[in-house]
Amino acid sequence: MTVTSKYFERTVAAAIFLNAIYIGIMTEVMAVNEYATSPLTFTVIELVFLGVFTTEIALKLYVYRCQLFTRRTASGKVNDGRYWNMLDCLIIGLQVIETILMPFDLESNAFQGLSVIRILRLLRLVRIVRIVKVMRFVADLRMIIYSIWRSISLFFWSVVALILLNFICSVYFTEFVLTNKVNGVIRNRTTINPYFGSLTQTMISLFQAVTGGIDWRDLTDVLSKETSPWIILPFL
Repeated sequence: MTVTSKYFERTVAAAIFLNAIYIGIMTEVMAVNEYATSPLTFTVIELVFLGVFTTEIALKLYVYRCQLFTRRTASGKVNDGRYWNMLDCLIIGLQVIETILMPFDLESNAFQGLSVIRILRLLRLVRIVRIVKVMRFVADLRMIIYSIWRSISLFFWSVVALILLNFICSVYFTEFVLTNKVNGVIRNRTTINPYFGSLTQTMISLFQAVTGGIDWRDLTDVLSKETSPWIILPFL
């Protein structure tokens, strides 16, 4: 089994998947028991995974040299995995540093205030991102991720359209409520101001009504009681 074979890549993918499961189990156990440091069992497992991934990076560097990070390989092919290789080296490098500093972290006073160790503990969560690499080996999953990525722009403009619609309706209802306040039609401001007291409050109220945060009836009841029953027509 060579570095360039599919078996090697699938073995690494399986190791990444198992590492993600391990991180989840470790996080659950440490959160439930409120451990400040990892138990010895987790430390040993972590060292095993570190050895596997360090060996992977070392073999790739031995075979590809600097081409591991260049845009094109020696044969002229585009290196699509160069960014993943950079991320892998960064994650493994941080994990090696964390492992080296681990004995100092366990001392009582010497390195107690060292913020670098705390930062490294938080950065270990970045390792879970590597599981995204596994999608390369599952065609259906890769297609779903690609479809979601391609639809982001359409989703963005849909959100913009909804915000504009919310803004237009909010301006209308805010102006309507303000006019009725000035004319003396609305007397009980304590019930209507939390929903339509300002443009910002109106936008938040309509957004909550659309997303299910509050019921439409809460808004229509306040408006119809204080102004006119016909005001509920835009809500239909």
